Amino acid sequence: MEQYRASYGQQAGEPSDAHRYGIVHYFVRDYRPAVHADAGNIAKRVWDALEGIAYDDDHVVRLQISSVIAFGPTNVNGISYTDIDLSSVPAEAFADIIGNIEDGTEHFLYVELGALEPRMFAFALGRVAAA
Repeated sequence: MEQYRASYGQQAGEPSDAHRYGIVHYFVRDYRPAVHADAGNIAKRVWDALEGIAYDDDHVVRLQISSVIAFGPTNVNGISYTDIDLSSVPAEAFADIIGNIEDGTEHFLYVELGALEPRMFAFALGRVAAA
């Protein structure tokens, strides 16, 4: 988390208490629930780590999405990076994601934090995805 705090601090300006959305995708090679943290616990650590850097208190992150994306040869019944649409990932982050997967990195995060807009609140995501 210290590494993420430092990275975010270099790229961002002053903390803001404007409402935000946040996304944390936890990529894990050969994910095993008994060994690896779950998506919610990882996301909470990220939002806590950004206090004082991105905002004064993580209560401003009003919409949060967190996930575990398993990859590797023993991925059973999981969502794999090959199953998801990565077309909207910024080019630099996309290169990092693919590089980490190809380099054998055990686990890494994709974190996105931005201004919250009313249109971002969605319901019945399963129905939307099936359409």
